[in-house]
Amino acid sequence: MMIFPFNRVTLNKNGFITKDSPEYNGTHFAIDNFNTKLYTQMKIGNPSQKVKVLLSSETCAFKIGKYKNCIYNDEYLSYYNRNKSNDFTFTPLYSMSDQECYDEQGSTAEDTIYAYTDINLENESQFKRVGFYLGSDTNDKLCGIIGLEMDNIICQRIYNIIKHSKSKEYIDNYKFMLKYKNINEGLFIIGGELKDVVENYDERKNFLTKLTTRAGIYKWGVEITKIILGEKNDTIDYSLPSEINNDLTFIVAGPQYFMHINESFFAEYFNKGICTIYLYDNNPELKLSEKYNVIECIKDKFGKNDISKFPNFNIYIGDYYKQKKFSLDYNDLFTENHYKYFFN
Repeated sequence: MMIFPFNRVTLNKNGFITKDSPEYNGTHFAIDNFNTKLYTQMKIGNPSQKVKVLLSSETCAFKIGKYKNCIYNDEYLSYYNRNKSNDFTFTPLYSMSDQECYDEQGSTAEDTIYAYTDINLENESQFKRVGFYLGSDTNDKLCGIIGLEMDNIICQRIYNIIKHSKSKEYIDNYKFMLKYKNINEGLFIIGGELKDVVENYDERKNFLTKLTTRAGIYKWGVEITKIILGEKNDTIDYSLPSEINNDLTFIVAGPQYFMHINESFFAEYFNKGICTIYLYDNNPELKLSEKYNVIECIKDKFGKNDISKFPNFNIYIGDYYKQKKFSLDYNDLFTENHYKYFFN
């Protein structure tokens, strides 16, 4: 197995308003929790160079360059000079331009990378001739990207770190995991088995289900059989596709759930001015914007006793003959700061 420690990117997106400022509201909360990124600091080359690498669900490729979805903040950018590595080589395996790269020119290449091979991060090994796409040579700061997107036609024509490591027999399977230590850090693991990663692992507790598919395209997600609010069989919706996206740190739910939870729980707090709805536009520069409702509640008037009354959010997956219930309670569904609670 190959293991890379990751961290959540922490950017100041709201200027002088911090998470514990009195002015911090639902819009600021949405800005902080939409489009969050995970990154690992990977050692590449011989001798090694440290390159910041994003874990992205928007691509399937492993690449290094000046990319449009890099975070242009010095803390998350790096230098990579192929001429300083004795193990670097260009490869003619794939030939294609990359429109996500500012220069749109580059080449496939191979170099040595370093990864831990144990869950305690005590043993680090070299892995020779691992393939990636290198954007055109530049002296500017750049970033790396490891794509986690589901395999598709485009992925067949460019290096993917999991598939290529398997072809080199560095790993035994095509599995990958994001094992969180907390909301801000964890381990990116490829080629591992659950029994090697999960404490007190019990295979009998495994539950297998099909991936989400839309128009013949598979996504990392599951088909939700139904959503039930609380324990009174108060069904909100049936047969919903879902998607797991590591660039979000909260749940994006549909309008039916939003209306239902307002009527069944938040209405009295809205009427008393204790809770407020903020409208957040994730892409205001686009004509087809993405608008979301975010709920905040004043902490002095909305405390633990109120929150503990919140009904569980029960998600059922699988088919109607074999279902698994995942239950989120009020501890999972609210974020607390100094002055307010925000609905997750």
